[in-house]
Amino acid sequence: MDEMRPDRLEKGIRFGCGSLLGIGLGIIVFFRFFLGHLSWIIPCLVGAVVCGFLAMRYGDNFWRKAIRYWYWW
Repeated sequence: MDEMRPDRLEKGIRFGCGSLLGIGLGIIVFFRFFLGHLSWIIPCLVGAVVCGFLAMRYGDNFWRKAIRYWYWW
């Protein structure tokens, strides 16, 4: 199926939603492995940027894989 290229608004929405997922994953990783530290912002920022970029780049394919691998955690 030939998918149209996303415009600027759609890229922004994809990045924002992916960033929210990344922040959530960063919090989960932090509390699972680094409970005693105060540097929780680093995994949240890294997760937000990485997931935001992947969601913006791959769109629905990113979300399908994220949902499929969610139970891996």
